[in-house]
Amino acid sequence: MAKQKNQVKRWLAFYVKPRHEKRVAERLQNDGVEVFCPLMSIKVRWSDRWKKIQKPVITGYIFARVTEIERLEVLNDPGIWRTVFWKGRPALIRDDEIEIMRHFLNRGDNVKLEPFRTGDRVKVTDRGNMLGIAGMGGVVIKVKGNQVSLRLESLQARLSMTVPTGMLTRYESIMKID
Repeated sequence: MAKQKNQVKRWLAFYVKPRHEKRVAERLQNDGVEVFCPLMSIKVRWSDRWKKIQKPVITGYIFARVTEIERLEVLNDPGIWRTVFWKGRPALIRDDEIEIMRHFLNRGDNVKLEPFRTGDRVKVTDRGNMLGIAGMGGVVIKVKGNQVSLRLESLQARLSMTVPTGMLTRYESIMKID
């Protein structure tokens, strides 16, 4: 007998309060929830010494493999704000994406999430279909939070628009914007 849709466990992303990623992940794990909070080791200078600490790779988020019923229970945690949604539904994270993150973090490499910067050349991914701009290239002219203002090159004009960073992929960085 096939499982009902609300009984299938899937990886979902959750927004958490600032600097609460590790605490929320620990509480959920203690409650029996499969959680992934990608961490990296960094050295920080304290006033009297250097200390190695574990810092979240992706600040403000944790991932949990839950059913729909468990998702609603997870939202009761005081450190979680809400589920990350995409097109009106909880954003599903593929199992292989979680495994790739785990693989790179377990290798001990110095992994970091690099934000977009002014001057980066970017391309709008397939997720940009909803805006009708998938495949267009542009140059980042302003970054504010998770929104990026672009100068769209394919239109051969100085038209700029604001796009969520999740719809972009960087392919080159340039030094100067005219």
